[in-house]
Amino acid sequence: MGVRYRPGAQNIADTLSKLSMARPSVTDDAKTYVRFIAKNAVPNAVTIQQVEKASESDQEVAVLRKCITTNSEWETVDLSYRSVQQELCVPSKLVI
Repeated sequence: MGVRYRPGAQNIADTLSKLSMARPSVTDDAKTYVRFIAKNAVPNAVTIQQVEKASESDQEVAVLRKCITTNSEWETVDLSYRSVQQELCVPSKLVI
C-alpha cells in the first residue's frame, strides 16, 4: 500500500492544509485582562521581618523552637518534626 491521491471532499487531512497561518488579532480587552491576571495572580513577596513576626506569635513554632534550642521535649511536637529534628535550626525567630 502506498500513498494515494484523494480529492479534498474525501480526504480528512485536507482541512489542515486549508488552515490559515495568520494569527487572530487580540483585542485590547483581552490584552488588558491578560495583564490584570499576570499582575494579580503572582503573590507579593513577604519580607523576612513579616515571617519572623508571624513565627514569633505562632504557638506551634514556639514549641518547636524551644525543642530545638533545648534539645528536649520532642515528644510534645508532631512526629513529622521529630523525624527531621537533626535537620532543624533556629536562626532568629525562624525555624528552618
